[in-house]
Amino acid sequence: MHTIRSVKNLVLAMTVRCKAKSLFLSSLMVLSVMLAGCVAFESTVNPRAVLQAYPLFIQEGETITLDARDSEAVEGVVTDFKWNFGDGKTAETVIGFTSHTYDRFGVYTVTLTVENSGGG
Repeated sequence: MHTIRSVKNLVLAMTVRCKAKSLFLSSLMVLSVMLAGCVAFESTVNPRAVLQAYPLFIQEGETITLDARDSEAVEGVVTDFKWNFGDGKTAETVIGFTSHTYDRFGVYTVTLTVENSGGG
């Protein structure tokens, strides 16, 4: 995974991996959740992102839930959560909670950008 650098936003990335269980059944498996890069802490306005994914194992076509509600604004309030699911689809929420369905097995990098009212 590469370090993600952002001057304005704190970016949290997680890898969602999926591989075939057999010739007849493919399974999406979440193998790791990690902080890919936190840069630009020169200011105290940058939010702190926290991301959880569940369930840990899903089948193709099932839904994974992504929860960033424990993220902190540090200054002000969290105003926006921008999600990139790594499969060409994106979403934007204000509550830090979303779900997504992967239609086929593969390796996906989910990127979450958290913004706050302090400009971070």
